[in-house]
Amino acid sequence: MPRAVPLACGPSNTSVDESILIENQERADNGANDGRFSVNQFHGRPRHKVDPARDLSIQVLEKFSLVTRFARETTSQLFGENQSNGFSPIDRRTHIQTNLDHPKSSNVEENTSVESPVVLDSQEFDNLSLVWGKPRQPPLGSEEWNAFLDSEGRVTDSEALRKRVFYGGLDHELQNEVWGLLLGYYPYESTYAEREFLKSVKKLEYENIKNQWQSISSAQAKRFTKFRERKGLIEKDVVRTDRSLAFYEGDDNPNVNVLRDILLTYSFYNFDLGYCRGMSDLLSPILFVMDNESEAFWCFVALMERLGPNF
Repeated sequence: MPRAVPLACGPSNTSVDESILIENQERADNGANDGRFSVNQFHGRPRHKVDPARDLSIQVLEKFSLVTRFARETTSQLFGENQSNGFSPIDRRTHIQTNLDHPKSSNVEENTSVESPVVLDSQEFDNLSLVWGKPRQPPLGSEEWNAFLDSEGRVTDSEALRKRVFYGGLDHELQNEVWGLLLGYYPYESTYAEREFLKSVKKLEYENIKNQWQSISSAQAKRFTKFRERKGLIEKDVVRTDRSLAFYEGDDNPNVNVLRDILLTYSFYNFDLGYCRGMSDLLSPILFVMDNESEAFWCFVALMERLGPNF
């Protein structure tokens, strides 16, 4: 996913070590009160009892927190780029450097809100121009995008395309078209006509799956515990997903309802996995870019084929 992915940090190694130390200190204090100390407590550090199940749980939580944080940062970056008052990434870097070279002298100007981020040092500024240590390229534009396609719309070199997007990203007007390919919704070898046909077929399939949960009556829902639990969890999560962004902000926002419907439909499409915390953060930028319920659903399905084991 290009520069994608807005999931809260999990427990760090430091906090885990601190909790173990606190736990051992409490045990030592209890031992002192009871008058019972082991030889190890008098000679050197006390031995820590190893709990493999607990260690594994901590590792799983740490890995999942990385997925969560990655999705949240991606979403913030994506929405920020598309609502940056016309600044391209290169323009923003130039604007930042101008602010560094010509600091404001007026107190009134200093109190005025600045759209561009403040760079604290030259090293941080240099990092803005790097992607994994390599110079950041300008976003892929329409002319260059067309060079990746043959006369019928097939991608001629998918590996080169992914690499190009990784190091430069995409112009906003291309994101809708290219994300479907990058996420795996459309095959790279598909033509323009085949992609349009796939859209129509997949839209009908999506509506059929969606109708499965929409047709559940109140009486049925009372005897369908799994559905009630997943529906309740989804409804709690979507109202907390990226609500500070214009696309999702405000009461009774229809995009929040679409987010909920897609997640409920996915819980029926992949009933074994259902819904897990963090999925709403992965879906949020996809829905924003695709701006179509059915297409966002199938792009999310393709993404979860790869990320599903993480849940």
